[in-house]
Amino acid sequence: MEVIPAIDLIGGKCVRLTRGDYAREKVYSGDPVAQALKFYEQGARSLHLIDLDGARQGKAAHLFLIDALRKTRGLDGMRIEFGGGIRTMEMARIAINKGADMVIVGTAAYRNPAFLAELVKELPESCAIAVDVRNGGVVVEGWVAEAGMGKQESIVSNLGKEGVKTIIYTDTEKDGTLSGVGVTGIGFVRVMERCKSAGIRVQYAGGVRDIKDIRELKRFQSQGLYGIVTGKALYEGTLDLAGAIREGQA
Repeated sequence: MEVIPAIDLIGGKCVRLTRGDYAREKVYSGDPVAQALKFYEQGARSLHLIDLDGARQGKAAHLFLIDALRKTRGLDGMRIEFGGGIRTMEMARIAINKGADMVIVGTAAYRNPAFLAELVKELPESCAIAVDVRNGGVVVEGWVAEAGMGKQESIVSNLGKEGVKTIIYTDTEKDGTLSGVGVTGIGFVRVMERCKSAGIRVQYAGGVRDIKDIRELKRFQSQGLYGIVTGKALYEGTLDLAGAIREGQA
């Protein structure tokens, strides 16, 4: 199980939102590259980089940061997954060409079936679909609109039929709250069952607070959960990254 630190970006700064609310923004660092180096020094070898400006505006605004990270000494071997405003194949290709190992797509995957089909065909191992859950459904456009495609488990099943190999599941009600992970509900359990049946790999995000949450999530490894994304817990100090990585690998 890999523990993956998150850097969320607004205006070139590392921020965290509470439940995706842009009005509840807290800035943690004005230097995302320096923050990535700190995570690397603590043992992280993957970085979850989310362009919140891009998610809200519909066009990625922080692609330059991928360049900056790739040119930074001391980040050798850091795997970068980038999301936020990736809504066309051109934008996905630009992100990959700049050095992203994986692009994360949300809104366009639900609004544009032709784009999803092309994305999965061209970048089958280098794309992940964001499954951002609220009230049993999926939200898009920076979490301000409903996808309107039914329950989360049905949506995941459909993604599997489309050939999607990786999803990033986020409990938006818990994201940025440090309230603990939400993995006991029937919705999440059904999603994991569908993912196991479809051979979909899963990263989980939302509410991670401490080492107990890492242990709780490890129970789902056999169903395809391979990554845990955490941000606020690292910035607020309720979770030690080096210790979490060791626990994930145990």
